[in-house]
Amino acid sequence: MPEQHSYLKTHQLSGTVSVDLLGGAADLLEKARASTSGRAAKTVVKNGALRITLIAMKKGATAKSHSVDGPATIHVIRGKLRITTPRGPEDVASGKMFALGANVQHSHTALADCIAVLTIAESQHMKA
Repeated sequence: MPEQHSYLKTHQLSGTVSVDLLGGAADLLEKARASTSGRAAKTVVKNGALRITLIAMKKGATAKSHSVDGPATIHVIRGKLRITTPRGPEDVASGKMFALGANVQHSHTALADCIAVLTIAESQHMKA
């Protein structure tokens, strides 16, 4: 039997965890719709270099150009997101995933109400 997860306010893992991503998605999308930025997020796992965040964006919401210090993936589980990198824009629809290398500048815009899972493997040398 797997060790039971102890979920702390820090989101640190202790054992294993099973997360119902869609269970909280509707509430998170409502928060995004009520937000002036049109975005809302909830970190579901943070363990060492690993960070997994559920993101909700209402249609038309944007995140200006930024980068993260480690590789990342954005997996759209509902809606459609346009991700723009130096190579140009790419539309990522429900069920698709987009991967970014460390320090790649990117922005994103919700082309429809959107729920996505952001996974980042932060650079360990930056954590020191």
